[in-house]
Amino acid sequence: MRLDFDSFGDGQRILKLNAKVSDSTVHLGMPQADKIVEDAARMTNYWYLSDLIENCDFEPGRCYQAAMRLIGHNVPWTDMHGVIDYPSRVALNA
Repeated sequence: MRLDFDSFGDGQRILKLNAKVSDSTVHLGMPQADKIVEDAARMTNYWYLSDLIENCDFEPGRCYQAAMRLIGHNVPWTDMHGVIDYPSRVALNA
């Protein structure tokens, strides 16, 4: 097992074990997580926020935070007058 440090160019560094570890265990920075969730929103089928999170291939908590940031930027649409959580209806804002 060898330890490597990866840098994402935005001042964030992560420690990655060079072993048989799935990519979902690597912590992504905010811009990378947002990009993955936005790509999933544009290229997969979903009805609820929980479905969108399941379509992303990294940790659900990080995906939820990225989805909340994207909803704030009006990338996926949802009813902003209610509570936004896993059972919320979301749609791609064209």
